[in-house]
Amino acid sequence: MNCTQSGEECGGFTFESIQAKPRTLISKCYLQKRASQNHMDMSNVNRCSGESSPSDCPFNLYRVSGDISSSWGAMLANLEYTLPFLGQGGVHPPFPQDHTVRSRPGGWAYPDMLEVGNLANATEDRSHFGAWAIISSPLILSFNMNDTARLDRVWPIITNKAVIAVNQRWVGDPGRRIAVSVDGLQVWAKAIDTQSYAVFLMNTADEPLQSSLPLQNISSIFSIDRGVVCVLDLYTGKALPPLAVGVHLVASLTVHDSGMYCVWPLSDGQLCRAPSACLSLSS
Repeated sequence: MNCTQSGEECGGFTFESIQAKPRTLISKCYLQKRASQNHMDMSNVNRCSGESSPSDCPFNLYRVSGDISSSWGAMLANLEYTLPFLGQGGVHPPFPQDHTVRSRPGGWAYPDMLEVGNLANATEDRSHFGAWAIISSPLILSFNMNDTARLDRVWPIITNKAVIAVNQRWVGDPGRRIAVSVDGLQVWAKAIDTQSYAVFLMNTADEPLQSSLPLQNISSIFSIDRGVVCVLDLYTGKALPPLAVGVHLVASLTVHDSGMYCVWPLSDGQLCRAPSACLSLSS
């Protein structure tokens, strides 16, 4: 797909499958596209805001970063580049500087293919997969499936239906970063229905850490005295002991490890039955 001028130089552009253009022109147009006020403008005659649902833009996904590589640092860097498109503007100019959510059905923010299976170990692979899942990124694998040892390593990760269900769920929220701590903890969350959230905790540091998350930082529904908060570990499929409202979600994370949970509040006397949206692609 080649970037070609339409009208004044890079004032608008389209894509054609023939007539290759110089790489410098492609790069210039690509950057200006993302820097424009409605950054997904494809041409002078085919403008889009990306703010409708589904998106009014003429494509299903768009790149928000440079090429990824098979390293932990590259994965974190590309993940960071999604922030302006998740409604967290003011990051990485000249990308969007406002707080409009631009990643949505019909136009997903895409930080490049998954390096799951290509990273240093299965722990990093799982964290990478969870990070792409919590932000609704397209999940496109890139490892050699003829390598049976590598396939065996990642199979439990890429077949986790609960994590994929989080990725696929859309109730108006593509996922967002809640917090970054000085010791390397990142907290991400995504609404999966009106009362349930997926929470992703990731240790980006080179040493283990103990995470402690006040759930009211995710949503005000966890600050109301309603009884308990239920927690389901989406990696293991096991329910954790219910938390009293106001109690923190705590996890011990090894180097580059992560945890993904479904959390929802309940009134006194109710049972912690996980919402269907937390469980599988059948939801």
